[in-house]
Amino acid sequence: MILAIDLGSTTFKAAVFDRDLRRLGDGECRLSYLSPAEDAMELTVDVVHTSVHDAVASASVSTDDISAVGITSQAHTFTVCDSTGQSKRPFISWLDHRAGGAAESLEHDRRLAGFRHHTSFHAPTPAMQISLLRWLRDAEPGIIASTDTVEQLGPYVVGALSGQSWIDENLAAMSGLYSMETNNWWEPALDACTLRRDQLPRVCPIGTSPCKTSEVAGAFGLIPGIPVVLAGNDQTAGAYGAAIHETGALLITLGTAEVAYVCCDEMPESKPGRIRGVYPEGRFYKLTITDFDTIAQAVGRLEVDPRSVPVLAAGGGSKSKQQVERLARRLNTTVTRTEADALLGAARMAKTCGA
Repeated sequence: MILAIDLGSTTFKAAVFDRDLRRLGDGECRLSYLSPAEDAMELTVDVVHTSVHDAVASASVSTDDISAVGITSQAHTFTVCDSTGQSKRPFISWLDHRAGGAAESLEHDRRLAGFRHHTSFHAPTPAMQISLLRWLRDAEPGIIASTDTVEQLGPYVVGALSGQSWIDENLAAMSGLYSMETNNWWEPALDACTLRRDQLPRVCPIGTSPCKTSEVAGAFGLIPGIPVVLAGNDQTAGAYGAAIHETGALLITLGTAEVAYVCCDEMPESKPGRIRGVYPEGRFYKLTITDFDTIAQAVGRLEVDPRSVPVLAAGGGSKSKQQVERLARRLNTTVTRTEADALLGAARMAKTCGA
């Protein structure tokens, strides 16, 4: 059986699938955030550990027969750990709004003139890890010592299961600290945050297993020796769950925001208003979020004609027949509802890589 874990922004979810990817049980745990200051959004380490444990436990399936663990995660959210691996402060969430000035400063930092060529984003944004790190450096001087490490949420949980810190290239490129041109942590970005490469996780291809669970996984009810597969951000895991790489479909997620996502054979060019990066099996992706414009404008930024490809609708809004019909009218095409399940995508990656 395959255990899939989705470290989302509202809830942590877990599900168990058989080798035919049939769901056998699932569970979730809603997150509780701290707001220690205006615009702050933080997660305590205890909440992270408890939420992962409770999500796995509530899946209500024996974990003794688990043959692989697939993990997909929100991007950017991170903490600082000392040389013993203990967290020095709560996780700063990507939902935190304190890094606006830091993002603006980074945008004018000459060292980062090639930012759009290296990272998933065209320019730094306040929600990105690089901006949050820059803000933290100024807001809490000395909080990151030379012997400390910086751990995104996904790598931190991987470490809690395996004793090793790993991040996949999909999530790394979204941080603003990683170069997709050199396939390594990007020195100018590290300099801008006063970091070294060895203070960040090791990087592996998305959809691969760089490590296995160790004795520490017992805290989550898992035995040692289970391969851990890194499944990227939840949008990518959801798209892989919907198998859009097989159909060439345009995926529209109707949630709090409307997200348009497509898979590509080559790395897309960086352009304002869209995000790009690495997709499993040697492919790439580009996505855009509607924000203040229309879904048709957002799809236009992907340079995809929705009338020439299958269009799939997923997310909570897709459960409404009226919303799906409205989307079809807005795009002037046929729209089919689907399940872009990040848990299924993580499990499918685990199966595909042979874990």
